[in-house]
Amino acid sequence: MAKLNREILRRGVKHLTKKDNDIKRFISEYGLPDLRLRAANFESLVQIICSQQVSTVAASRIFKRIQKLEKRLSPEFVLSLSVETLRNTGLSYSKVDYIKRIAGEIVSGKFNLRELSYLTDEEVILEMSKQKGIGRWTSEMYLIFALGRPDIWPINDLGVVKGIIGLKNVEVFETGSKEMSNLGDVYRPWRSIAARVFWQYQNISKGASKVEL
Repeated sequence: MAKLNREILRRGVKHLTKKDNDIKRFISEYGLPDLRLRAANFESLVQIICSQQVSTVAASRIFKRIQKLEKRLSPEFVLSLSVETLRNTGLSYSKVDYIKRIAGEIVSGKFNLRELSYLTDEEVILEMSKQKGIGRWTSEMYLIFALGRPDIWPINDLGVVKGIIGLKNVEVFETGSKEMSNLGDVYRPWRSIAARVFWQYQNISKGASKVEL
């Protein structure tokens, strides 16, 4: 499946600006949203797990501490580390357990990240969710940022919801709501790009040039 790139991003943005005047206004002022793609590998998955239920700033700090242990993070290296070494990076015990379990599954061959590239979006979510510590949100972030899929709508992502509230100037908009789902339908087949627009708006409104997930 084709991975999102700059050319596909432009095509998707052009479609979205015809569907949504708020997005059109934002793009006119700030230009294309960041691609923020990363490699489809174990290290990227660890980075996303670091982001579960914590602020982007906290997640970034934790992941940078992990990277200081080894520049190119591999499942084998993670398995060689003690629980306390990983805990000292700021990871919770549960996240240490998740990461070590997933590393073990990859090394044993029971979980193959490379094969995910050949699956449909929902098949990827189903396969990834078999792993302890990986739910729909984590799978969606991997689809968006590692696999570069263009039509993922993370309805439970707080950053996207805050971006919608700000850009569209609405008072109430909840994660996981029917309204959130219905809005996503407007943006098909470029929902991942719409999500990037709302993340970008949120980053700009906070005065951040770039926020890593």
